[in-house]
Amino acid sequence: MPPRSLTLLLALLLTAPLAAAQAQPATAAAAEQHVLEIRDGRMLLDGRVLPPQNLPEGLDLRGIEMTYNFAGPVSPVLEIDGVVYVLEGEHFKRLSETDRANDRVFFIPDAPQAEQAAADMQASEEAYLQQLSERDHALYGQIQREVDLERETLQLAARIRSASDPAERERLMRRLHEKLDEAFELKQAIRAEEIEQAEAQIEELRRLLRERASRKDSIIERRVEELTGGK
Repeated sequence: MPPRSLTLLLALLLTAPLAAAQAQPATAAAAEQHVLEIRDGRMLLDGRVLPPQNLPEGLDLRGIEMTYNFAGPVSPVLEIDGVVYVLEGEHFKRLSETDRANDRVFFIPDAPQAEQAAADMQASEEAYLQQLSERDHALYGQIQREVDLERETLQLAARIRSASDPAERERLMRRLHEKLDEAFELKQAIRAEEIEQAEAQIEELRRLLRERASRKDSIIERRVEELTGGK
């Protein structure tokens, strides 16, 4: 068998938006310790072998050995033979086939850099949400609703897994489908609005670039004066 390629990308894909992660008590997040392993051609989560239906069709794990400990509201991200995968709950999926394909993923070679990258990302997300709350209350409200829906779907999923009564399980399944449908439509609306705002910002940058090009000669002359002391 040819050598296999495996890269562990730092688990900086938040399993819920940052605001949801911040809403969880620190002690609860710390208690959620997990272990992801690949050995003997199988993937294990907390010592349990993930069934074939929880893995992408055709994924071959032979020749790969890995153990990764993680905790809190993050998802491990692995690049296997050039394809990026993410663990969502107990399902291992191609990142490109999830609704999180555009989320940021960072490759961090060692723990100290990983901790700094996580802190930098959190600071960036906090700054974005703070600015958004001040300039676009409607979009900020949509993101808060997205946080709530994510939390509600996780709670429903936990209740479904523990439900023993078939009728109750079916009722909860219907509610979960409804919540996921609402979450999907909301995510689409949020992404569309963010894209529209990004396009407006890009257009403004293009306008400034055109304006700068029109002032080329004066900009060069001013720089010459700066460099030569006005001589």
